[in-house]
Amino acid sequence: MATRSSDIEHLLSRLQANYNQQPNMVCIHNGPNAAAGAYQAPHSDDWQSPVDGVDLLCEQTLIKPTFGHFSSHIKHVLHIHTAGILIVSKWANLCCNRLLGRVKTITKQDQYHLEIVTPEGTNRQKAQKVINAAGPYLGEIGSMLGVALPVENVFHQKLAFEDHLAAVPRNQLFSVDMDETTLVWATEA
Repeated sequence: MATRSSDIEHLLSRLQANYNQQPNMVCIHNGPNAAAGAYQAPHSDDWQSPVDGVDLLCEQTLIKPTFGHFSSHIKHVLHIHTAGILIVSKWANLCCNRLLGRVKTITKQDQYHLEIVTPEGTNRQKAQKVINAAGPYLGEIGSMLGVALPVENVFHQKLAFEDHLAAVPRNQLFSVDMDETTLVWATEA
């Protein structure tokens, strides 16, 4: 995630709120810390043992070598190391049932009691732990668990076109521009 903004207080407060139970998971690289070599660039294809945590790069000396294709106007890069990766081995011992349906209720007693509506009818399950991986229903499931999640679902449009000029490096990481952007399109003559 990249931004041209100098004011990142809102971003920092959200990071601190999300990682308040694990303060060592957020590393801010600026000033003397930037030169210390603490940042581990994502140049490895070893997805089976990824680095956990988040790095906030605040120095061009760190941004350019790793994200050289970014504009020189980018002032901060938030590198989420395990974004998009579910480490199945960490969760395998927690999961034993797979049931397709819509969660109707979740209550906590001695265990979690789930009521799931399936095409065959209502199914009741008990679980020691619940992992909320509900995608756009994340907030709804969170509220069933007594957790208010500030989730806003936004519809996106995606464009795909052949990059015959090789403008996007083939090894570029998935990137999100956090600033409002307008693309200027021109019709070809």
